[in-house]
Amino acid sequence: MGKIMIVVASHDAARIFETDAGACAMLVEREDLLNPSGRRHRGDLESDRQGSFSGVAGGAGHALGNEQGRKEEALARHVRAVAVAVNAAHHTGHCERIYLVADPHVLGALREDLDAGTRAVVAGEVVKNLVKHTVAEIRQHLPERL
Repeated sequence: MGKIMIVVASHDAARIFETDAGACAMLVEREDLLNPSGRRHRGDLESDRQGSFSGVAGGAGHALGNEQGRKEEALARHVRAVAVAVNAAHHTGHCERIYLVADPHVLGALREDLDAGTRAVVAGEVVKNLVKHTVAEIRQHLPERL
């Protein structure tokens, strides 16, 4: 059996692990991909402008929707970067099977960005945000025999 890749992703980071098939195989972290925009507060995503909001009916509109749009764009770029790394690892023969671990929103976006060949070798998914957990804690959420 060949290498197995485990991708643990969230809105602000992704950790890519590798392991050999076997009972209780150890995970070796190979790559970290950070999304600096995912760690910012909403106000930090807008350049120097303050957001505006009016609670009065008929008053001025608000700019809060633009901030959410920028946050979603930053997340989409981050997920695409993760998918590019996973697709490349699969197509260069660095892994035969892949496990995805992410919260529902990130997992859904990641599935969409993986190409068909890579999606075909996804052996399992864990719908949970474990990116800040220890390797031992992540390992507990994966099948004993990968």
